[in-house]
Amino acid sequence: MKRALFVFLAIFASLLAVASFIALTTHDATTALDDEFIVYETEVESEDDCSSFEAYDAETQVCYFECTTESECEEILLEIDAELESWATTLEDQGHTFSEDILSQEDFLALFAVTESEKIELIQGEPSPEYQSLWQEVADLSPDFLSNEFIEHFAVYSDESSDTLAYVSDEDANGKWLIAVNLAAHTTSTVREQKSTIIHELAHILTLNSSQIRSVYENCDTYEISEGCARDTSYLYSFFYSFWKDLQDQAFSPDLFVTEYATTNTEEDLAESFAFFILESTVVDSTVRDQKVRFFSQYPELATIRSEMRQVLAKEILRQKKLN
Repeated sequence: MKRALFVFLAIFASLLAVASFIALTTHDATTALDDEFIVYETEVESEDDCSSFEAYDAETQVCYFECTTESECEEILLEIDAELESWATTLEDQGHTFSEDILSQEDFLALFAVTESEKIELIQGEPSPEYQSLWQEVADLSPDFLSNEFIEHFAVYSDESSDTLAYVSDEDANGKWLIAVNLAAHTTSTVREQKSTIIHELAHILTLNSSQIRSVYENCDTYEISEGCARDTSYLYSFFYSFWKDLQDQAFSPDLFVTEYATTNTEEDLAESFAFFILESTVVDSTVRDQKVRFFSQYPELATIRSEMRQVLAKEILRQKKLN
């Protein structure tokens, strides 16, 4: 994930308490407070990486977008919050579509090895700027450690008969994962569908990698899945123990599950709830469904990931807003 460079301003402390996912900065931290305020800065390779509404700073090699008053910045932050809430509402109404089928290597248009610094190297198929762009969408949202340590391969395939946008698989049962994107479905889907699906799939890798799940060489006394046994300190076991251990009926209810697909099993319930944790701005503990979404906030490292993902989504929303 490319991380934006943010310098917090004390003058916006109250605003940031409401919209903590994105920080307001000045272009130069040493300039006066009445200078132009910047919503975000993004490190880039060259000026060509900036969108049409962004300015480029050659000295620091960043693209940046400005708002000129505190009220303008606050308005933009509130618009972003509302937009992400609408993404969550859409997901709640429509849910995700996922395939149970895991493709074989010969079905891929291209297969890549994921190397350090979130780079990809072609293993099979023909290279394409489009495939690189698809990977960048994943890498932008993926925490750096997740891409570098636990995502082993990236694949592109095209299945026009399937609504599945992407899936993940622990191909070799080694706790490292492949993430595959369906080019056909991706091309015909909305940005919110694309991004929420990637977040869901990254949630699987985040909670089912080798630091969270161990191979089953003996009896599992926590929670056993096809990938192995949940470690007693894992997110999955804690989620299972909190919400599924004594669950008698997993029929869908909006008070219990964020989507119908979440009723599939603990793993899918966790991944769907994580997507809402990223997208929703405020959640109360009035229902079990809300408690599931808030479950992740008890982990500081997941709260940090939420902030970073929301920064990426905020930039996407701003780009779409300006391009439209």
